[in-house]
Amino acid sequence: MKKILLLALVFGLFLAFGCLQNAQPAAPEGMGAVPEAPIVQAQKQVELCANAVGVQARDDCFMALAIAGENATLCSRMYSAQKVDECMMRMAPEVPCSRLLLSADRDTCHYGVAKVQNSIEPCALISSEQARQQCVRELSPPCTLETDPAAKGECLAYEKNDFSYCTDDACRYSFGIDKGSYNSCIAIAEGAQKYACMAVVMNNSGMCDNAKTQPVQDLCTQLVAVQMGDIGICARATQGSDYRNGCYTQFAINGENSTPCSLAYPEVARDQCYFDFAKSTGVFESCAQIVNSLNMQGCYIVSAKANNNPLACSGVSMGKQRGDCYGGVILSGNKIAIEYCANVDDSDWKDKCYSRMAPMYDDKSLCEKVVGEDERKACLANFKS
Repeated sequence: MKKILLLALVFGLFLAFGCLQNAQPAAPEGMGAVPEAPIVQAQKQVELCANAVGVQARDDCFMALAIAGENATLCSRMYSAQKVDECMMRMAPEVPCSRLLLSADRDTCHYGVAKVQNSIEPCALISSEQARQQCVRELSPPCTLETDPAAKGECLAYEKNDFSYCTDDACRYSFGIDKGSYNSCIAIAEGAQKYACMAVVMNNSGMCDNAKTQPVQDLCTQLVAVQMGDIGICARATQGSDYRNGCYTQFAINGENSTPCSLAYPEVARDQCYFDFAKSTGVFESCAQIVNSLNMQGCYIVSAKANNNPLACSGVSMGKQRGDCYGGVILSGNKIAIEYCANVDDSDWKDKCYSRMAPMYDDKSLCEKVVGEDERKACLANFKS
């Protein structure tokens, strides 16, 4: 629509000039009409724009005239800095970015030049640090910004699809699995990762048996099971070993389902699996599955603190331990979900939960949920009005 208005304005200008020309005295008889020199016409067009009524009318007139004649010098005749820059950018790349009036427009211009030239040199002229860094990141050759040798090697390996750029086994392992590169797996030093990589690439967990020792075979089995998402592979590891039990724990945590913990062996390992699951996921209900009562209490307390959830404290036996659990969470200085406060089963600690969270959420209305008068006053004291 804007282009149509500009063209209409230019046409109007030309029509007006045509009328002016038609109004000139007729040429003497016997002589042909002598057309005005182009420079005279241009001067009249500029005068017409200069005499337009209103700032916007003059700016629009000069904009149309500049674009029609591709004359950047007319852009500077406009009053609005934004329109001047818009006009100048229409003349790109003939007009240098430095001639733009607004810094944001100059930055955009330099960014555009950098893209066109596919060079980071114009990025240095951008005034905004954030935009300048983005310009450099976008236009820098792949991996050149990586300063860590290992990270750079991994970046180049993936960029060039060649594991030989890897500088460590972690890179060779991830590249081998991600790209299905058996050769990358072979390049890994002797150990569980080497055989796990080969097993995943070949889709054959039995390759872990090629490791030289049983612990390495078991660790390989755990890596393969988790990588392939097949819990059945865990059973290939030695029963009761840390790797087999760790395999079940990992599946429980990854799937946010404590059921795999029932496969851990012996009983103490099952308890540890439920404990680790509750701590990692915040699903503290799994603590009830722990046989050892002391470990069960510890499970609720650790899960509560690790996940900023005072509700887990409800599983702790009544008495000092439960109070310590609530205090360890509510008075920790960490943010707690308001819905947790609403379901705390101890009235005093519920009040403290609302009182502590009100200033953290900058929500004075939470103080109204506090029942105890002294605690409510302490809560309201956090707000000036």
